[in-house]
Amino acid sequence: MGDGQATLRRLYGIQYLRALAAICVLAFHAIRPQGAPLGFLALGVDLFFVLSGFLMVAITDATSRPLPFLRDRVLRVVPIYWIVTLAALLLFLSGKFGPLQSDAWHVFASFAFIPAQHPSSSYLFPLVPPGWSLNYEMLFYALFAVLLALPRRLQIRALTGLLLSAVILGRLVPPDGPMLRAWTHPILLEFLAGAWLGMAWQKGWRLWPLVLASIPLTAAAFYLLATSEGWWHGRIMAIPPLLALLAGVLTLERRGAGIPDWRIPRLLGDASYSIYLWQFFALIAAPIIVGKLGLPAGSLAPLAFVLGLVGGVAAYLLIEKPLLTLLGRRNRYRRGVPIPGGV
Repeated sequence: MGDGQATLRRLYGIQYLRALAAICVLAFHAIRPQGAPLGFLALGVDLFFVLSGFLMVAITDATSRPLPFLRDRVLRVVPIYWIVTLAALLLFLSGKFGPLQSDAWHVFASFAFIPAQHPSSSYLFPLVPPGWSLNYEMLFYALFAVLLALPRRLQIRALTGLLLSAVILGRLVPPDGPMLRAWTHPILLEFLAGAWLGMAWQKGWRLWPLVLASIPLTAAAFYLLATSEGWWHGRIMAIPPLLALLAGVLTLERRGAGIPDWRIPRLLGDASYSIYLWQFFALIAAPIIVGKLGLPAGSLAPLAFVLGLVGGVAAYLLIEKPLLTLLGRRNRYRRGVPIPGGV
């Protein structure tokens, strides 16, 4: 089936992948694995990045312009994130969960999507730790918005040049400072990989050869991720399996009636942004509940997971969805592809 026919309908498979990504990240944080066997669950973030790269290309065309695109991204991502960050700030300022382990610059950077060193750790975490990925997302959106001013045929080439140059420079000259460390990190290549797949999808290229070609690379990637003590430093190796997964889903979308609409997975996909962000509070609440109720230690991870999942869906239905309607931004579709939730 040609690409034109395949893209006239909503790609439910993309929503299901967003749900998978959010659930994997939530499970990773709930289980808090110390080693590689379950550490692969953290790759849900990497799946979000590949999906973002794909979707930003898939939902735009030669008529797309920088400012409307950026405005749409800001309305989709920023209000919910600011609400979650403000809630976290007020929670810590209350003093009931210990002192606020932050300073004025870190608080400002957390709201402004600026990578900043967390005052009490070695990580570039904002007030809401899962928000670290949004610093990369907003950088990618800003770059992509600027490149929309170029002719369509040059956009992905320019994106490739910019991101590859940044990553190479970061490897040749050790970056000094949190912002340069983040903005030259190889994880940016995950957006680029997804963007190239988005171009292939728009042009109607067959994607199953990519799936077949990715099989040996996927096997090698999982072997390295599973056997390396510092597997998180090699997350770039996740690109082949994640591309293969996305290409496989898109291939199924082109067959017959495509991937069907399943209500619960679609709801989880719609709520993936809220699940990703609000899990922070579930992870704080779970140990408190376990302690006060005298529950066994083994109940902590399941409780944190359930609280994060149920709380995230509730936050989507009660906060995120009504707020987007209030802001006048409803889910809009170009070529049948839903605009993603920002992560």
